[in-house]
Amino acid sequence: MPRACSPTSPTSTRRSSSPSTTTTGANRPYRCSRKYDGFTLVTDPWLDGPAFLGGWTQYPPPTRDVESVAEDADAVWITHEHSDHLNRRTLSQFPSDTPVYVPELNYRRLSERLEGLGFETVRALPTEKPYRIAEGIEAVCFESDSTWNDSILAVNCGGFRILNFNDAGVNWRVREAIPSADLVATGFAFGATGYPITWHHLDRGEKREIVAERNEGQLRKCEQFVRMFDPEYLLPFAKFFTLVQPQHQHHRAQIEKNTPMDVRDRLAEYDVEVLDLLPGEAWNGGDGSLERRPDREQYFDEEFERAYVAEAYESLEPIVDEPFELTHDELEAYFADFSGSNLAAAVGDHALSLTCRGDERTLHGFVRFDGGDVTCRRTDEPLAFADVDAAHHVRMTCPGRLVQHVIRHDLSWDEIHIGYWCEFERQPDEYNLWFWHLLHAPWEAREDAVRLPADYDIQTDLTGVSMADLVENHDIGDVLAEYGLYCAGCQSAVGEDVLEAARIHGLDHDQARDLVEILESSVTAH
Repeated sequence: MPRACSPTSPTSTRRSSSPSTTTTGANRPYRCSRKYDGFTLVTDPWLDGPAFLGGWTQYPPPTRDVESVAEDADAVWITHEHSDHLNRRTLSQFPSDTPVYVPELNYRRLSERLEGLGFETVRALPTEKPYRIAEGIEAVCFESDSTWNDSILAVNCGGFRILNFNDAGVNWRVREAIPSADLVATGFAFGATGYPITWHHLDRGEKREIVAERNEGQLRKCEQFVRMFDPEYLLPFAKFFTLVQPQHQHHRAQIEKNTPMDVRDRLAEYDVEVLDLLPGEAWNGGDGSLERRPDREQYFDEEFERAYVAEAYESLEPIVDEPFELTHDELEAYFADFSGSNLAAAVGDHALSLTCRGDERTLHGFVRFDGGDVTCRRTDEPLAFADVDAAHHVRMTCPGRLVQHVIRHDLSWDEIHIGYWCEFERQPDEYNLWFWHLLHAPWEAREDAVRLPADYDIQTDLTGVSMADLVENHDIGDVLAEYGLYCAGCQSAVGEDVLEAARIHGLDHDQARDLVEILESSVTAH
């Protein structure tokens, strides 16, 4: 029986003299502790400073500092490289001899970045293969066959099975490998993406509808996890953050999120105990007792959140504090480096008007993808849609110092747009999914190493049509939900079609074929 669960930061598994497990945490960016027999495994710690280049801060705030968490840690597990998971400022304060485990994905990027932080022992584990990390504790990770890398962690603590889905969502391959679990930890709300809020082709009502669909989909996902794995406990443990920048206040006003109590109420008819915890609270699985923050209700008050954000901003140490010095030559060289790659060729006939804003200057670049060739030239202003002859044209406006940081540090552009720093316009009214692949993982174009998973051998006219376009234009939410796809408001939806979505969520060939046939029928009917 687990002994405790509290959302204060990373994930911990601690061994005690009795065969009990302690799980602490409600948000992977803070600490989700699973304790078994004296061993503490900390996953994805985000305890110090903002994430996504200063766009996010923890909310409610964590109750433990990095030093105390690092002191307790016997090992660290990092699921993927988004900065609310691989948080450099937090991890740099851990002892360098702390063992770190990562899934073997992204061409050793996780390993190399952690080694660059000074960790002496970084173990990249092959996916879907159990690994003994301590006496009585076995871990296995699962990943999607996709560019859109995330991973799912399963931990077996002396027979008590924990599944940590974090941001990854439903995956049928995991269900096949692990038919049941004792505790499922999962995301439960909208928020971890600038889509659709920072997109100008959608009006406020359309954005509100997508946000509502995302929240409803997350509740349905929690129900599906209960039906799939029959857990005794379900922990809603992600999405505890808020936007901290004053310039993002209008974005924050459009964000609506489920609460853990919404999950509890939704699952009231199911035979599962929902651990509706906030960061800093705890659950003792031995006697079922709960430790609540005495001030928990204030964190759901909008006025309190606004005041907290203002105070947090004043004390913020910036992630990016170098001046905006990016040159046109650097911008041109960065994009030209993608030329000749399979990913650049897949982007096809595409134009990007990129505006990089600074306090004293603005840099405009026009990037052209054409048959695998990529060029970038200086412009005096963003080019009008009518002035560009391309199958797709995206206009993107970002803070120049952040674009500079992404380029010079070889980061995913997710760090900018998930942080709500970008504003987008597009023509025509459809997403070029391969372009979003490239921004998500630009190193795959530069190294010509785009991940091309095994094909389902399914022919469909929906190939190349993004899930975001399908969801925005067709009433298919119920169909997708049957297969564990909750695409409304998902940041990956702009860059995946139905076959890639099927791969990401582990559908077998028959499931994928059935889904395609139903979607083809639904889209044709409308």
